[in-house]
Amino acid sequence: MKENHKNVYELKAVADGRAVALESVGDRIFAEKVLGDGIAVIPDNGRIVSPVSGTVVQISGQKHLYCIRTAEGTNILVHIGLGTVKLDGKGFASLVDTGDTVEAGTPLAQVDLAVLKENGYDTCIPVIVSGQEVLEEKSCRLGEIKAGASVMMEYTLK
Repeated sequence: MKENHKNVYELKAVADGRAVALESVGDRIFAEKVLGDGIAVIPDNGRIVSPVSGTVVQISGQKHLYCIRTAEGTNILVHIGLGTVKLDGKGFASLVDTGDTVEAGTPLAQVDLAVLKENGYDTCIPVIVSGQEVLEEKSCRLGEIKAGASVMMEYTLK
């Protein structure tokens, strides 16, 4: 990341597994950055944690999508699996409520990855800094990651 006078923010790993480029995700909404820019995780297990400190401002009724607002007002979306809204919550257990304050590494959800796979869904977890063109620059660290410990992306805001 280039030296500048802006704050550099971090996204910590949301699961144990492997960080991959968002452009490689098998869903064009994420790959084409329609919702914003970010990174994705191929999880090794179903323990999903917050990538940032902030407040949980939204949890989908199907428990597959979490939105955390950071202190600087940025919304971070954690979308568990691709197309998993169609499971209507089957295999998902939320561990937080809307309005909860979380730290990076706080458990958000427990997901039965076998249920996703058995029903034909990709377990990939896109993590998005929400909003078109809010990032000035980003630096991703791809490869093996540990939930709540590894920094998978650093970014600055416009």
